[in-house]
Amino acid sequence: MTILDYAESNVMSNDQNASGASRQAGSVLDIRPHHPRKKRPSRYTTFPSRFPVVGQTANYSTSIVAKQLTVYPVYPIQRSGPNSFYKDVSTNLWSEIPSSHSLSTYLLMPDATPDAALICSLIFYVFECLVGNARQAIWHLDQGLKLLKNYWVDDPALITKMDPIYPQIKMIFCHLDVHATIFTLDRVPILQLASPENISGLSNVVPEKFSNVFEIEQALVILQNWKTNHLMVTVELKGVYLSQLPIEIAQERLRIEYQCRLYEKAIEAFRLEKFDQILEKHERQRVMLLHCQGLIFHGVLLENIILTENDKKTPMDAYCKFDYALDQLTMLVSDPEWSKKYGGQGRDFTVSTNMIALLYFVCLKTRDRALLERCLSLMQTSLPAARDGLWDSRKAYLVIQSILAEKDSVETVQEMDTRLEDVGADIIDYHNGLDEIFSALRIEDSLC
Repeated sequence: MTILDYAESNVMSNDQNASGASRQAGSVLDIRPHHPRKKRPSRYTTFPSRFPVVGQTANYSTSIVAKQLTVYPVYPIQRSGPNSFYKDVSTNLWSEIPSSHSLSTYLLMPDATPDAALICSLIFYVFECLVGNARQAIWHLDQGLKLLKNYWVDDPALITKMDPIYPQIKMIFCHLDVHATIFTLDRVPILQLASPENISGLSNVVPEKFSNVFEIEQALVILQNWKTNHLMVTVELKGVYLSQLPIEIAQERLRIEYQCRLYEKAIEAFRLEKFDQILEKHERQRVMLLHCQGLIFHGVLLENIILTENDKKTPMDAYCKFDYALDQLTMLVSDPEWSKKYGGQGRDFTVSTNMIALLYFVCLKTRDRALLERCLSLMQTSLPAARDGLWDSRKAYLVIQSILAEKDSVETVQEMDTRLEDVGADIIDYHNGLDEIFSALRIEDSLC
């Protein structure tokens, strides 16, 4: 995909198949707080006030926009209230951002660069997530990912000419690629982050020692991408004993598992060395969340490394990791500062913490009823009205409750440790993720 392809596909989407959010967002780059406007030429326009402010992309101000976008994985966008995003953004910042021509007009210019298109892809993705249109959100994300992949792989020289904020934009896309894959369960990540040397076992994804939070995040996203790529392309082999897998697949699976163990060892050492003395509190919280993500992704992988019949029935190593990760998440959400940002009425939206997804998958995969109840309690009390990118906490909670009710109704004829994933297998494998599962279970919308 080139910039021209992106421009044409964006126009086509907005004209033919985009949602209301995209149609209003697709032809503009100017996004500002809703204040009384001075008269301006008709070629400029602004977003209606019903959309929360996300950022601004202008052909001369991509770095300013990206500074706003880089906070997405951690910090919420609050729609109203005394701590709203509007009041957090200084008036001076908005005054620095010039108005822009339409996206398609700019992208067709000879000197257009991919960074503006990439930022616009992120903005349109966020808008669609905000209005709950997961399918269209993923479409916008995929357009940006294809553009990123094209220049990343085929034209790396252009990267040197792009905005200095590009590495952070790239990291956001890497996170969201994984985020979308675990949401739909039938989508292979567009990016392939593990190098041939990583896959063959010639080099490690995880360094011997982490020196900062960025290195931790970078290693995790590569492992998540590698694992989801591997499991999605081998999904038809789910449940097969390791000894019966093709040798290349078995070896790669064991290499990923080894890298997961290296990651956990390195992050634990980092926490012991720097957690209290060096890191700011928000960095400590971020490291805890990254640690939890690594543990749960590792646990899911362990379920797919089956050596014996006992492993197939109860992979205890996986459940131990789920349990430890849940302890860490409980500590995290019990922190008053975290709760203020992410819980209750003050917490409306984040882009990719993956907290809802982590709890959802532990609920599906555990055979421990106490662990399942703890996950549900966190969903209900700490993330009651949360939306994390594509994931809606209330829908996730109701889907789990619905499958659990079905399991309990037939428990007398099933094994006591049956997983919810097995009970709802015919529903959980639906395409398009949680929204379609929610509809298939015929849960009343009024409950949300």
